[in-house]
Amino acid sequence: MELISRLLPESLFLPLVQLWRQRHQNALKMFAFLSAMVTHRLMVTLARNPEMRMLHRSGKLAFGCLDTWLIYKLTNGGVHVTEPSSASSTGLFDPYTMNWGYIILWLISFPFSLLPPHTFTAGVPLALCDRRIFGIPLSIGAVAGDQQAALFASGCWRRGDVNICMGTGSFLSLNTGNCPIASMRGLYPLVGWKLPNMQSYVAEGCSHDTALILKWAESIGLFDDITLTSNIAAKTPRTDLCFVPAFGGLQTPINDATACCAFMGLRADTTKDDMLRAILESIAFRMVQIWNTLLKEITFELTQVVRCCGGVSSNDFICQTISTLINRPVQRISEQSFASARGVAMMAGITAGMWKKSDLDDMVQIDKTFTPRIDERSTLIGAFERWEHNLKRCLHYYNK
Repeated sequence: MELISRLLPESLFLPLVQLWRQRHQNALKMFAFLSAMVTHRLMVTLARNPEMRMLHRSGKLAFGCLDTWLIYKLTNGGVHVTEPSSASSTGLFDPYTMNWGYIILWLISFPFSLLPPHTFTAGVPLALCDRRIFGIPLSIGAVAGDQQAALFASGCWRRGDVNICMGTGSFLSLNTGNCPIASMRGLYPLVGWKLPNMQSYVAEGCSHDTALILKWAESIGLFDDITLTSNIAAKTPRTDLCFVPAFGGLQTPINDATACCAFMGLRADTTKDDMLRAILESIAFRMVQIWNTLLKEITFELTQVVRCCGGVSSNDFICQTISTLINRPVQRISEQSFASARGVAMMAGITAGMWKKSDLDDMVQIDKTFTPRIDERSTLIGAFERWEHNLKRCLHYYNK
């Protein structure tokens, strides 16, 4: 962590202000490497591992994203490449210039030679697989980041479209059209996709612990069958019990890696069902918290209908809670657990000429639509506000 703390000395910020426009300044003020990123770990390894340094000096070391590794293997080492939606998740890619962020790279002494070139997400063949793998040289027609592919599969192709994807983590992604958004509250600017005649950017907020808190709840005996949890929560009367889902800290818009996980409001008569309901509510509340952040940051109009996908979106209780609180219909797409795979397959179909972008609307099927329950909204807003107040007690818990 000492390396990261030295990445942007204050003395370097003012010169950079002169170099970058206001939108870059905003992004720079929020600049930080996330623990999930491997970039800073690579820098530490290069500094400490003699074998890595030797590989670098001999030109045998390369860096990339998961897509880079897959394409490299599928082409038998013939192609070292990435694409913008994946590259923009590394913290090293500048979405404003659609190129690697060479100023940041220079500041942290990152070796430029390790970086792969970037190509299109889809729309043109990206590479040919080595014929020895499948028997024929199959064309790779699309590569995309996980959440961007899910956004595409949900039919969120237009500026102002919003998708909520709840799986391992929970993500709220906004299509910002042909311009990235520099947020001061932790919405991360990403490239959505880049096709020859179609380019979109995304503003993303996230909450990391979705699957983990459900697995933990099951492990301590709060439920036996996850498919029954929605009905259990819906039938359980609301109490003052709150749960803060922060095993891995709190992300957008709080961005506190030292926050702690907690139940608040436990009583002698608190039941397992009460605890389960509080946990499911917390997943919805985190998405609403990010939604409210979005409303404060975005100046253009958002869609009146929000899409959702991911395995956890199969929980009706969570989806209904979100719909009522944001006061918008929430449409859960069909085959919601496979949204990312479906999205990149839709892109690959464009590359192969199987369909055009204008054909895609018919491919998005809606499994269920949740509409706001106006009679419950006031009570639910009160519960959400109490939860937000209690959440503050969990901040900076693990600070030295």
